[in-house]
Amino acid sequence: RDALPIYTLVCSDGELTDSKEVRITVQDRNDPPLVRAASGSVREDADASSTQLANPSATDEDSGHSSFTWSITDGNSDGFFAISSSSGAITLAKGGLDYETTKEYTLTVTATDSGGVPNSGDAGASGSAKVVISVINVNEAPSLSGKTLDAVPENSKSATVSPKVQGSDPDGDRLYYSIVGGSGQSLFTIDGLTGELSATQALDYEALDADKKYYQVLVKATDSGSPALFKQATFTIPVADRPDPPAVVGNQVFKIKENLAADSAPKLGPVKAKDEDTATADLTFSLVGSSDTVAVNSDGTISMKRALNYEAEPRINVNVKVTDN
Repeated sequence: RDALPIYTLVCSDGELTDSKEVRITVQDRNDPPLVRAASGSVREDADASSTQLANPSATDEDSGHSSFTWSITDGNSDGFFAISSSSGAITLAKGGLDYETTKEYTLTVTATDSGGVPNSGDAGASGSAKVVISVINVNEAPSLSGKTLDAVPENSKSATVSPKVQGSDPDGDRLYYSIVGGSGQSLFTIDGLTGELSATQALDYEALDADKKYYQVLVKATDSGSPALFKQATFTIPVADRPDPPAVVGNQVFKIKENLAADSAPKLGPVKAKDEDTATADLTFSLVGSSDTVAVNSDGTISMKRALNYEAEPRINVNVKVTDN
């Protein structure tokens, strides 16, 4: 009706023709608007904003219909987007987009005209089109949670720590690990790619405070994004006690008078020894080899087996062995 209100009627008997212009009045009906598709984009870390992401447009063949009422009728179940009912402009209604979860949204937008075509009785008509909003990926910081790892035995050189330090990255980037602090920073090293911790030297359980038999390392996990982002976390590494060998304290000298009978000679010592794990009372002493001159008692004292002669034996060397329990 809006395109061609006047028609030409042609009559023919097969040989001759005649034509006459005929005006036929076509009753107008409300035509739906023609909505044009649109597209736009938004960063995944964007917050709610009035910034326009996309602006679909519409036309209407019915004269007098130049304004429309706009709505989003599909594809917005999460409520991330809003549309201006008067202009059709699409904006971000709330933050929380995640590129790794959804890379684009396809919205159905609908434009409804005001109806009111004379003598038609039609209400407002609607037309729809698709609007695609692409989500722009943004580098996100990795995740890394500190925890207590398995104990490392003391006195073990280059001991590895289990389990490995393991972070994650929401973008799937490879992580690089480094130790940036903590009481154990100089005592441990970490493999930058695998996250495996290793001791750089033998650890000493007894050297630690009684209520802190552990070391801590502050580990930094850095992603390979641009710009690179990182996360830090503290890991606790307990040190497990292991038997430390006892030791005689250096060379010791004892003096005794000559010509004393074995049953009247005083006991010498005791031999001084130390053990990091046990009290001295828990140590047992013995003679290394054999001697017809002295005996080493289990408590570390030395007894004479015979009288000594200074002129013949001004010095007697005795090798003593100490054993813990």
